[in-house]
Amino acid sequence: GASPCFHAGPPRPEHEDGTRIAPEDYYGPVIRYQRFVAEHEELLHPASPIAQFGLVYPRRAEREGETDYLDALKRIAEWLEDAHVFYDILFDDQLTERASEFSSLILPDIRRLSNEEIAAVQRHVDAGGGLVVAGATGTLNADGGEQEPNPLFSKSADRVYRWHSINWQPETKAIRTLAGDPEMPVYTHLPDAPEGQALIATLEGLCGGYWLHTDAPWWVRVRAWRAGDTVAIPVHWINYRQDEAPAIETPIPMGPIRADLLLPDAVEVDRVEWLYPEMKEPLALHHEVADGRVRFKVPRLIVYGISVIHLKAN
Repeated sequence: GASPCFHAGPPRPEHEDGTRIAPEDYYGPVIRYQRFVAEHEELLHPASPIAQFGLVYPRRAEREGETDYLDALKRIAEWLEDAHVFYDILFDDQLTERASEFSSLILPDIRRLSNEEIAAVQRHVDAGGGLVVAGATGTLNADGGEQEPNPLFSKSADRVYRWHSINWQPETKAIRTLAGDPEMPVYTHLPDAPEGQALIATLEGLCGGYWLHTDAPWWVRVRAWRAGDTVAIPVHWINYRQDEAPAIETPIPMGPIRADLLLPDAVEVDRVEWLYPEMKEPLALHHEVADGRVRFKVPRLIVYGISVIHLKAN
C-alpha cells in the first residue's frame, strides 16, 4: 500500500520523453498489487502479528523532542530485519500491560520508565522471558527526573543481556546510482557488521532459537501473522533487490528461498500455498512438518508474495 507514496506518483506527460517512463509503467504494478490485496483481504485483516521480540519505542522521549532517542532502536531494528527475526513494536507506556505478550523484550535506550513499567519488565524476566537492554535505559522516571537505574538494567545475567555498544550512528556513503553521487546516512547491513552479527547470535541464544530460519538474503524482508477470519498463517515476503540503472526500476527475482517456521502449539498444517500479484492461481508448495516446525521452499520471489500455511480446523 505504500508503493504510491514511495514512487511519488506517475510521471507528468511533459516528462515522459525525458524520463522514458510512461504512466502505465507506474500504474501497472500498483494496480496489480492493490488488486492482489483486495482479493486476499481475509488473509491480511484482521490479523495478529507473530512476534518473538517486543521492541520498545521511546514515545515519551519523542514527545519531549529529544534528537537522539531513536538511534539505538534504528540500529537494532535494522539488524533484526536483516536476520529475518520476527518482532513487533510496543510503546514505553504500554510495558505494564503488554510486557507479558512477548517471549523476549528489547529496551533500546528507553530512558524514561515508571516504577510500574520497571516492575512489569521484572515480572517478565522472573517468568522466564528474555531481556535485552541498551543505552541509558531506566535512568529517568516517567516525568524525566533522574533516578537510580534498576540493577536489572545494569549487567548481563541469565536471561538478561546488557548491550554496551554506543556506536549507533549510520555511516555517510555516496549513492552511486543517483546523479552527482549525493551522500546519505546509511546503516551497515548485517553481512558487513560484525557487531550486528554478534548481537544477533547472542539474541538467538537468549531466546532459545529463532522462530524462523531462512536462507533469504537481507534485502528480502519477511513478516508473519495469524489471520483472524481464516485458519491460516500468512508469511509475507518482500524483495527489495532491483536493477536501478534502467529508467524503470526493474526487480531482480530471488529464489528458491527455504523457510523453516516454528508452529504455534496445538495446530496441524493442512497445506501450504504460494501467492503473488502476477500469478493466476495459488501454487501448492511441498512441505514437511517435524518437531513442531513446518519446512517449505518458495520457488521464486519477484517483489511481493505470501506463503500461506493453511491449518486444519479444530
